[in-house]
Amino acid sequence: MAPPLYYDHSSRLDMTERAQVPTQWKCCAVCGTRLVSKGFVKRQMLTLVGTVEWKRRVGRCPHRCLGSQQTPLDSALSIDAYQQASTELMRLGCLLAVFLPFELAAVILRQLTGIAVGDDTIWQWVQVAGQQAMEQLKLQLQRLAQGQHPQVEPLDEMLKAMPLIITADGVTVPFRAQP
Repeated sequence: MAPPLYYDHSSRLDMTERAQVPTQWKCCAVCGTRLVSKGFVKRQMLTLVGTVEWKRRVGRCPHRCLGSQQTPLDSALSIDAYQQASTELMRLGCLLAVFLPFELAAVILRQLTGIAVGDDTIWQWVQVAGQQAMEQLKLQLQRLAQGQHPQVEPLDEMLKAMPLIITADGVTVPFRAQP
């Protein structure tokens, strides 16, 4: 997973400078011709600090093959095509939706960040996160069926010492080994 992106004026300049670095274009996946630059295209994204805009280099097959457009800076920043909100904003919306109805989560998100999104947008973010979690679970189950045991995540020493933790949904989780 990519590290979180924090934006300010200087990082906006960094993104613009990164976009201007000469690009070695790959070949078109359809016809094999080397891609050519279409120049710089504006991109904007809704983030925890508001709307951030920058320009990035875009390349496309000279034969205009479908699906040949590439944006190296978007790939470097782990931004999907047509993604309009940052990962951090979507994560915060999903976390709020775990504990609150979607409408209330949208209100609280606006109070916390000043960013207004609809409850249906948060619902869509939760659906995407759920789909990703299901795909990850299927992959882990396939590995388990092949004999690969999941890696145990190490617990912090402080957590190991706790006899019991109560989570926000009221479920109790014992941490000591069960006889």
